[in-house]
Amino acid sequence: MHRFNVIRGLSNLAPNQLNIQPAIKRSPTALLEALASTVGTDPTAPHFSFIDDPAMIPTTPGQKRNYYLAKELGRRAARQLAEEWPTLFAFDREFPRMNAFRPQKELDPALMDPNEQNLWMLIEKRQVKDATILYEKIREKDINVSEGVKKDLFFLLAYYGGENVPFYEELEWHGLRTFGEADPPKWKDDVISLLYESIEQTPEVKSAMICGIIKHTQSTEKANQLFQEILSSGATPCVEAFNAVMGKSQFSLSLKLLQKMNQLSIKPNVNTFNALLESNMTAPLDKRQKTAMKILGEMKLLKIHPTLLTYNHLLNGIVKIRTKDADNKDFKPKEDDLKLAITVLNEIMTRIAGETYESNTLNDHHFFLTAMSICLMTKNVEIAQKVVQFYESPNNKVKAPEFTFENSFYNKYLQLFIDTTGDLKEIERVYKEYVPNRVGVSRFLIIRLINRLRNSDNWSFIKRLTEDGICAQMLTDARVSSDLRLLLKGINYSALSPTEREEYSQVVHRIVNALVEYSEFNKKDRNRLQQKLYPSTIIECACLLTKIGEENKAIDLLRMLVEEEDVKENEVPKVVQEGQLKIGLIQELFDHALRQKNTDFAAFIFEIMSRDLPRAQLKLQAQRMTERCRLNGEQTRILEGFVRLRPE
Repeated sequence: MHRFNVIRGLSNLAPNQLNIQPAIKRSPTALLEALASTVGTDPTAPHFSFIDDPAMIPTTPGQKRNYYLAKELGRRAARQLAEEWPTLFAFDREFPRMNAFRPQKELDPALMDPNEQNLWMLIEKRQVKDATILYEKIREKDINVSEGVKKDLFFLLAYYGGENVPFYEELEWHGLRTFGEADPPKWKDDVISLLYESIEQTPEVKSAMICGIIKHTQSTEKANQLFQEILSSGATPCVEAFNAVMGKSQFSLSLKLLQKMNQLSIKPNVNTFNALLESNMTAPLDKRQKTAMKILGEMKLLKIHPTLLTYNHLLNGIVKIRTKDADNKDFKPKEDDLKLAITVLNEIMTRIAGETYESNTLNDHHFFLTAMSICLMTKNVEIAQKVVQFYESPNNKVKAPEFTFENSFYNKYLQLFIDTTGDLKEIERVYKEYVPNRVGVSRFLIIRLINRLRNSDNWSFIKRLTEDGICAQMLTDARVSSDLRLLLKGINYSALSPTEREEYSQVVHRIVNALVEYSEFNKKDRNRLQQKLYPSTIIECACLLTKIGEENKAIDLLRMLVEEEDVKENEVPKVVQEGQLKIGLIQELFDHALRQKNTDFAAFIFEIMSRDLPRAQLKLQAQRMTERCRLNGEQTRILEGFVRLRPE
């Protein structure tokens, strides 16, 4: 009935009262952008690469590296499988067809037809070694190749030194690009020189040869010889040749080359001044600072916009960013140099704020690490926040590689923030924002925070730090493990809410269970994974268990210290019996047992105390135990006899 009335009401409307608005044209990503602007980004969420299985989210840099590479190696193995046996997927009929899931195996250059078209195809795909093999095959069969193709092949070989594309230029495999280890520069002089002699040696070709030699051999002798040949012939080298020679020469020679560019009316670019600043690094520190300022002033006169690499060279020209000197001793820059560096950095951040910076070279991101290192050494958190704000701004297109440089960048900022901020709530907020999403859990970071959280009642922060330490397997580190246990022990358990007490108990059980599990890797074929329990470890764990009312579990744990079970032939001991006991903690356990009037618990603690206490002190403790636990006559005689048998 209700539906009938609605329909009848609509039918009575006049035609001009029903107005249908035209559809709004939106982009394919408009809905996603609207959702993103509304929901925002959760900075405390784990990295998107590790959210497939929340139970396996890594927390340390090493774990992140292994997990990330494992996922990528799985994809590469699947790609290899599809390439080697394409007939296994011959009956798939998906639409639209996705070529990424149907990879084609690269052709073997030894089986390809030796012609110019195939050679050009390999050059276009940047398959350096395959192109070299095919060119050798073409030469053997005396097949003509056009001058343009040979020149393109030479440029490819000169740029990569005759080797395949390095890992840091890998486009598809991000893990290889991020974690791959750089090989030392190589230069296949025989192949490149042979191709160099077979083409017209124009100034452009000679300039490419100069750049390749300097890039891959770090030698300037042959490069300078070719450079002088170009000048003596009356030709003009390319600006890239000037830049390459200047970057690897003494500063005095670099200035002469800059003057030569002026004579030849070659306009310098930003890479020219970057090379000049790099050459300036060879000068003494006091001269280097003045020269760097002059170079920046010259760029301003020529209206050449600096890149982030320019600013990085400028900062390195003022102060050396390193932690060790030539003798591997701690290095500390001069105070005046640090003051000048932080002043210049502040001016740089003021200048680049609001500007857009694109990536110009592979090393532009080094600026952020250098800037943060200066802020850390000068303890200047305000400028460090400016650096972080600019790094995260949409105007900055220069990003450091994740899990490597970016981890170091945020790690330095977090260290600085912890050292200079007094509010633990603010430190907790920043810590939860960066760890483990951007900064991996490390031993140094946990120790730094434990020192700040001593005598603190911030349970939420202590809980998070302890859980991060457990997930990062820091319990295998003797110092960190002990510091975390003592940090938990220092919490006022009675002041916690019921929910917090439950959380506290869960954390204590996790620590104790993990340590016991580490000790149970006692088979001789697996004892390399074992972490034995030390007396101090057992005592600290027993203190935590008694704090949450688990006296029986504490007794079971102490029993491992008092009377460890017989060790089987193929096993190793779980407990290290030697070691200095912490008398203060043992006394606390003994006092707790006396307050509870728990005779068995007190007897265990008394036997442990007898290892280190002299007879006189043991006698006093025996009297306390007799009075508090109300021992009968036989128990008292046994206790007194045990004390008499102890040495003085």
